[in-house]
Amino acid sequence: MLLCLLMSAAMGHARAGWETATEITSAPLHEGAPLQAQFRYHLIDFSPGARMRDVRLKGAGLFTSYSTQELAAIGNRLLAKLDNMEAARLPGKGTGRPVYFANSRFFLVSARPALLAIVPHEFMPAGSAYTTATLHQLNPQQRYNTLVERQRTQDKLRYFLATMEEPYWVNYLELSAVLPDAPGIQVIGDGLDGPVTLNTAQADPRWPFRVGPAARFPGYLEFMTQVATGR
Repeated sequence: MLLCLLMSAAMGHARAGWETATEITSAPLHEGAPLQAQFRYHLIDFSPGARMRDVRLKGAGLFTSYSTQELAAIGNRLLAKLDNMEAARLPGKGTGRPVYFANSRFFLVSARPALLAIVPHEFMPAGSAYTTATLHQLNPQQRYNTLVERQRTQDKLRYFLATMEEPYWVNYLELSAVLPDAPGIQVIGDGLDGPVTLNTAQADPRWPFRVGPAARFPGYLEFMTQVATGR
């Protein structure tokens, strides 16, 4: 009986309180300020290995918080604004699942106002046709995973990832206002008519962000608000 009561009490408090995720070094913006990454562990967890945890990103205000699923929904909503998605499809042979955006990374830079950055990165040789065999041989997913892990260990840039809907390859949304400084970055956001180049967006007087080199991470850009920089 006592054991049942203890188990019942434990299950009633199966999740601990939220703690700051100090290992996270970047997060999307919300109304001009970076979201705070938080997690809480499951007190009762029957999975092997480390304890499972819930994650969220919280802004100022009592009710301002996002799960990674909610942030992924924002990213997918913005990607729906692409007019010519077929232009991003890889040339292929045979039937099967179409593969899009194999040479791009996706960063949710801001949750409100919503802004998504598309960063070019070649995970598959340009112009190569794909089949199931070539995808297995080239393994762009493993290339992506290796790149992100190297970024975490060498550059100390760590953030949460969210799973995106099909058919986006590599199917991860990177939740960060810091992203690689690469030529050809495009942005999609609320108030923008489809994807535009970053330079075009910055020339728009309505553009609420400032973009510059990330002081903490050489080789990266950081999105900030105009207000935060005194402009």
